[in-house]
Amino acid sequence: MKPIYQVLSVIGLTAILTSQTSLSKAQNELIVSPNQVLYIARINAKDLVNRAVMKAQSGDNQGAIEDLTEAIKMESKYAPAYHYRGIVRSAIGDKSGAIVDFQSAANLFQQQGKMDDYQLAMNAILYLQR
Repeated sequence: MKPIYQVLSVIGLTAILTSQTSLSKAQNELIVSPNQVLYIARINAKDLVNRAVMKAQSGDNQGAIEDLTEAIKMESKYAPAYHYRGIVRSAIGDKSGAIVDFQSAANLFQQQGKMDDYQLAMNAILYLQR
């Protein structure tokens, strides 16, 4: 790389991206100008879950569900995505959807040997079934 180029790394891309359109355009995009090279990092499932949590905390439950669903599409064995989607679905009154998500999370946590997380998901199911 020529010395006149400046390499910038974008960390925390989730704070910048606010829609699926901008997300798909931003994935692995390289922007070049005479003075800089900017590589925009690809967002991953964990980033989407983190953004979803922030959205849910600010009251944007639909946006949180969309991000969590996208995270599950990206990484179908990422149990926290199912668990958090179960929490959000429960909060909006989608009891049956929440139970399905908590069961998926519990199964994955059990397969991954994360027994404390497995028990949390099972407790959520028992609570919703009352």
